[in-house]
Amino acid sequence: MIPLPEGVRLMVFSRERMMELWEKLKPFDSIFTDEDMKNPDVFMDNFLAKDSITLEMEGGIVIVKRIIPGHKAEFHATFWDKHLSSRKDLLRNCLLWLFMAFSLERVETYVAGYAKAVRRFLEERLGFKHEGTLRSYARNRGRLIDIHVYGMLREELQV
Repeated sequence: MIPLPEGVRLMVFSRERMMELWEKLKPFDSIFTDEDMKNPDVFMDNFLAKDSITLEMEGGIVIVKRIIPGHKAEFHATFWDKHLSSRKDLLRNCLLWLFMAFSLERVETYVAGYAKAVRRFLEERLGFKHEGTLRSYARNRGRLIDIHVYGMLREELQV
């Protein structure tokens, strides 16, 4: 097994821990659609799926969903203080670990259209490529929003 990056650990869940996380993530409505946040059970399903892991680090988490070893995974990072820039190297190390640990060829992520700073960070700091826009794809606070799709191939990882 490839060791996790320094300061990163796999999150272990209990119902109490999940409820605590749900409460903590509610203010981050930009990372969840209305359907995800309607009730804690739907929210928990995102984290407890057999093809998902959650990495915990100081001040935030990385959720990795829909892992298909040897192929691809979906990557989402959230930090309580909303400061991504200072965590660029940590996130790159998490991406490197994911590519190596699961022999991935591709990592993708989905970002709300209005989250412009996050989209810039993904492209300019982490090296993700914008692959398209899913128009009126999800509901957030009751209204339809666009979702932008970003991807990174193994050979594009900047370390």
